[in-house]
Amino acid sequence: MQSCELALSISTLACCIAEGKSPEEIALISSIFMQLGDTLATIAAHQALWYSLSIPGPKPAYHVAVRDAAGGCSTMLSICVSKHI
Repeated sequence: MQSCELALSISTLACCIAEGKSPEEIALISSIFMQLGDTLATIAAHQALWYSLSIPGPKPAYHVAVRDAAGGCSTMLSICVSKHI
C-alpha cells in the first residue's frame, strides 16, 4: 500500500467512525485512539531499548519524540543508557 493510499484509508475510516456521533463522542473516540497510539509508541520504544541492550557495544542516547494533535513534534524524554558488565 502506498503512503497516500494509507492516508486516504485512514481518513475514510475516521469519517465512517464519526458518522452519526456527537462532537463529544467523537472527542472521546479520538482520545482513546490517541492513547492507543501513545501506548504503542511506548511499547515500541521499550522493545527497541531492551533489544539494543542485548547487542554489545556503546549505547546511544534515546530521545522520545511525541507529536501533538497539530502535528508538532517535541522531545518529551531523553534517556542515556549504558550497560555495565
